[in-house]
Amino acid sequence: MFVWDPAGGSAYQRQPNGVGGTQNLLTDAVAWSTAGIALFSSASNNVVAGDTNSRQDVFVWDTVANTYQRQPLGVGGAQPNGVSTPEAISLDGTKVVFTSEASNLVASDTNGLKDVFVWNRSTNTVQRQPLGVGGAQPNNLTTSATISPDGTKVVVNSRASNLVAGDTNTNPDMFLWNLATGSYQRQPSGLSGVQSNSISTAISIDVFGRVSFDSLASNLVAGDTNGINDVFVWDTIAGTYLRQPRGLLGAQPNAGSQVQAASFDGNRIFLSSNATNLVAEDVTLVPDGFIWTRVTPLGVPGS
Repeated sequence: MFVWDPAGGSAYQRQPNGVGGTQNLLTDAVAWSTAGIALFSSASNNVVAGDTNSRQDVFVWDTVANTYQRQPLGVGGAQPNGVSTPEAISLDGTKVVFTSEASNLVASDTNGLKDVFVWNRSTNTVQRQPLGVGGAQPNNLTTSATISPDGTKVVVNSRASNLVAGDTNTNPDMFLWNLATGSYQRQPSGLSGVQSNSISTAISIDVFGRVSFDSLASNLVAGDTNGINDVFVWDTIAGTYLRQPRGLLGAQPNAGSQVQAASFDGNRIFLSSNATNLVAEDVTLVPDGFIWTRVTPLGVPGS
């Protein structure tokens, strides 16, 4: 991994060597915080001392101190007994959200499925996603997650049907996990109170609690008849949805779109799309990048 600071010139900062000065570190960077903390995964056993589980773990690289920190050990100081995958990091770098197949990171993890965890780097502790209705273990896996910039909320993408009452659509849904209260808020139903009729996947949540996601569902907003993946924003406070702008002459996007990232305030969303009718003269016939500015919805080709 390398860090390049455009304001600092052309020099790169390379990740430090591992234990004993070794360089055979297989790393995969995932996210970056403004505090200079890089989030990554590695199956190498020489990033830090004492890594003996022979599995992929979650790490951070403090580019200021130029040091590594591994995710906490499991119950009783045991090595994590499953693969862990980094998902996102808070703006200040103190909270890391990750998914893991390990069953020994916290006590009483008995569902045998991948769950979401939050690593508080300030206390070096791990918190598992809340249990479901009646204290039951989540009955299906969680596929991915993201964390708010202030580190107070996590959006969980899950196939579980028992995280909240009344989840009967058999589709993967998005859930807002409030870390302070330990409660879930499921994504709103669609038109006429009908539950989402297809998969939705959250990519980011902004400082105001707005979730940028893409979905194959056709019943989240009126007039969605293109039958393909579109980009939406879920306002978790108002409980409403907003779909990406239409294309030329008011036409619906003629191919699928996916969220890639969103700004801190959620007003600018970067998406990729195979659609050729979002803006004029899009004749490349390959996926393009677009900026959706929510204040004045407009697709602008990315570079």
